[in-house]
Amino acid sequence: MGYNSLGFDDEFLRFSFYRNLLSPYTHQYANQCGRFDIYPITVLYYLFKNEILTWPDQNLKLENINACNQLADGASHNAMVDVEATLALAKKLSQDKTIWDFVLPYFQKTTDADRVASCDTQTTIQHKNYKIGVMVDGKFGNEMQYLIPVIELGSHFHYKNQTMWLRLDTENLRQTKSDTILETTWAIRKRLSESPLFLPMKSRYIARISEQRQTIMADNLKWLENNPALFHTISQYHLNYKYPEVLDCDPDAALYLLDFPTVREENQFRAFHAAAPEKKEAIALQFPNPIRRTQALRIMGRHFFDVLSEEGQAQYHKYLSEAVAGSGCIVDFRGEKKLTVDAALLELEDVGTELVDLRACLKSPGSL
Repeated sequence: MGYNSLGFDDEFLRFSFYRNLLSPYTHQYANQCGRFDIYPITVLYYLFKNEILTWPDQNLKLENINACNQLADGASHNAMVDVEATLALAKKLSQDKTIWDFVLPYFQKTTDADRVASCDTQTTIQHKNYKIGVMVDGKFGNEMQYLIPVIELGSHFHYKNQTMWLRLDTENLRQTKSDTILETTWAIRKRLSESPLFLPMKSRYIARISEQRQTIMADNLKWLENNPALFHTISQYHLNYKYPEVLDCDPDAALYLLDFPTVREENQFRAFHAAAPEKKEAIALQFPNPIRRTQALRIMGRHFFDVLSEEGQAQYHKYLSEAVAGSGCIVDFRGEKKLTVDAALLELEDVGTELVDLRACLKSPGSL
């Protein structure tokens, strides 16, 4: 359990396990474990059980909710303060057992799938029924009331854990041509047991959407019904869309680009971890996947540098030099360059200079 844990902490843990040759996913479900995120639960309470808390005027960050409700003492983003605030918030929300028992199953894949499958709010386009509903997610922001109306497109053709939904409240949608789909449509990816959470398009839910957005939604639905061929083209585009291939992705960032390890590889990883430090490199060099070999050598560089071979030490020094002062050599799975240590220090110097200038201005009000 956490606050925005599925949006940040979970991925952080996943990559940490992956880069250390450990299973990146089993911690989520093995040994009767489960996971859920208080953040989207809080959003649902804010929308439909508002009286249970005092709500901040700004966003629903944990620090703002804590300040309004005195959940825990201490500075925000202090780890223990955030833990105490999250636990206290969960206890407050769970006092309404009806909503609490309704919300928690969203984080179980079978229940989440059943709720989407059983949605009875639909629209018909060219003799085929499509589910319509609202997606709820803190990322949508307070201006959108954390709600976005959507129509079902279907299961993604390549990413089997995702379904695709077309946003219905954008004015640009009706400007769509077959060659402008990327610019004029907005598709939302839904993974089971994760945000965004899906609700059927019932009046009590869409009542939180502004009249202007409801009008746009209604006009867009009519437009889609009247343009079934173009709707099919839009659907096919989003269901077929694949993330751009990143050829130079760093091995430690390649989690989503690799297939799951084979049983043989998993056994090799376990043997690597169990071996004495001086025997690890020989095991690592037997890994069939060069990305996994690199990761194993980096693990040794971090923890057992002295027993690495000269070649292994040279490789690790090269990696460190790129991480510290490299000119964008390390790239993540999105194709974005990793911030180097030297670049970060330069940014800090700029911030320091700005703070010094600001302090000088504050000491001389006439200069402001």
